[in-house]
Amino acid sequence: MQDYDEIENFLLAEFVKASKNSENMKAILSNVTDASEAKGYTDENMMRALKDLYDIGFTNYEIDWSNTPGPEHARVTLRDHHEPLTVSGYRYWKENIR
Repeated sequence: MQDYDEIENFLLAEFVKASKNSENMKAILSNVTDASEAKGYTDENMMRALKDLYDIGFTNYEIDWSNTPGPEHARVTLRDHHEPLTVSGYRYWKENIR
């Protein structure tokens, strides 16, 4: 069983790192998901963690799998096309992960 807090913290750190190298929001998400896969996180757990981060207001990637077979087939919608994380998400990263 993978720890969601660990996955969420990893995702936040990867969003910060990826956004320093690109301004393309799809490329940032792709880099973060690739890093997560390399770390060994399953697609399902990664999508659940991304959804949790959106639900608590830390990321601008809205995750929805209500009309799909499951989290690994989630639909991703950008709520802000300029920043991967919200101000709250960056603040949490800076205070707790960095």
